[in-house]
Amino acid sequence: MKKKLAAFALFLGMLAGCASSTSGPGAGAAEGIVKGNAVHVSNQAKAVFQQMDIHVTATSTKNSGNQRQITGKYGDSDVTVTVENAQGATSNVKVDASKNVFNGNQSLAQEILLRIVEQA
Repeated sequence: MKKKLAAFALFLGMLAGCASSTSGPGAGAAEGIVKGNAVHVSNQAKAVFQQMDIHVTATSTKNSGNQRQITGKYGDSDVTVTVENAQGATSNVKVDASKNVFNGNQSLAQEILLRIVEQA
C-alpha cells in the first residue's frame, strides 16, 4: 500500500509538470501529455471509460488516424476525450467533462486524465 501511495505521489508530481487545466466559466477540462501514440492512448481512454462505467456514445478518427476522439455519458455529464499524436512517442490528451455549456465538471475531467495516464 505504501508503494502505491508513493508511486501515486510521484505520478502526481510528474503530472503537475505536464498537465494543465482550463479556467473560466463552465471550465471542465484537463489536458496533458501521455506516453504512447494516439491509437494506444485512445485504447487506454476506452479502458478507463469501461472501468468508470462511462457509456460511449461516439468515436471518431481524423487526420489519417493522428487524432482520435471518444465521447460518452457519465451520469448527467458529457465526457469527451481527444487524443492527438505529439512529438516522439507521446500524445496530447484533452478531457472535457460538463453538464452543460456553463457547468463544467473539472474534477471528473482530471480524474479521467489521471486514470488514462495510470494506464500508460
